[in-house]
Amino acid sequence: MSQSREEYDHGLQELNDYLSRVLAVDAAHSDRSLLFFIQRRLSQYHLDDHLAIDDILHEAVLRTQKAIQDGEVIRCLPAWMNRVCFNIIRERSREYKSRKKLNYQLVQELDVNTDDIEPVFEIGIKKIDSLLSSWRSLKEADRNILILRHVDKYSWREIAARFSEIEGKEISEQTIRKRGERALSKLRESFRKAISCVDLGLQE
Repeated sequence: MSQSREEYDHGLQELNDYLSRVLAVDAAHSDRSLLFFIQRRLSQYHLDDHLAIDDILHEAVLRTQKAIQDGEVIRCLPAWMNRVCFNIIRERSREYKSRKKLNYQLVQELDVNTDDIEPVFEIGIKKIDSLLSSWRSLKEADRNILILRHVDKYSWREIAARFSEIEGKEISEQTIRKRGERALSKLRESFRKAISCVDLGLQE
């Protein structure tokens, strides 16, 4: 959708004026309704301990600026901002649940003694990030072996046959098993090291 420079500037000015009212120290209750809305939704999705109102508002402003730049004509800015903020919170909720689920699956497969750290579902965002970072440190082929074996529950023979086809050469069941065991060992070691850094408040 095309729009003139004047319309574009007008859209940005309306957004700036709206944000000034919302964030004003002496803002009226009606002007601060967006902030109340964000807080309610964060509580509803159990994200108030993980995300701040400012995080959601900042992302919503960026998306709105992009929409205006792309030619979107916003008829009612308060309603638009409510909708954008709600969509962001739902996205973050799905991401958080996915990260918790992946964290749980990987920790189970790694056979990590979670009694030495925290209960699995309370490992926390930093430790989830450490786990995912450890996972990404593996070669793609090694990640695929672990996924086929521990998630899709393929036998070593089936994995060997698949990799033989992919790599265009015969790969024995024993060879693929050793590759998988080395990859899992590397992942365990990388994760334990990352967890130790997080517990000590260190940066790798």
